[in-house]
Amino acid sequence: MVVILGNFKEKNIEGWKERHFTGRTEYTFSRVDGKVALMAKSSSSASGLYKEIEINLEKTPHLNWEWRIENTLSGVNELAKSGDDYPARIYVIFKNTGLFSRARGLTYVWSNNQTIDTAWESPYTRNSIMIAVQSSTKNIR
Repeated sequence: MVVILGNFKEKNIEGWKERHFTGRTEYTFSRVDGKVALMAKSSSSASGLYKEIEINLEKTPHLNWEWRIENTLSGVNELAKSGDDYPARIYVIFKNTGLFSRARGLTYVWSNNQTIDTAWESPYTRNSIMIAVQSSTKNIR
């Protein structure tokens, strides 16, 4: 079974909401390598787009996406709260009581300095595991 969360070809992210923590990230659609992409541009901000959806993991056990970044961040310790900053990340949050800080989840990151396939506890909560699926400048286009 395939569940499509957004139709970027049609520049449609219906049902997605924005959450702001600090500042705002600018989201626009752009053509990159012949494909329509959702671009996020941020500076000293912490915000993101999210979509609440229920997924039957027995029928849909895989998550697929493509991403691209222009640069990484230097001099950050991603294992500490002060270094919890990434060029790109995807949160998968499991159904919970509605308190974001107590949610259990996985965070797939484009790490600045951790090795690909490294996993570590979020510096903010024991309920979330961070996983480096890309690292450093490898695969930057």
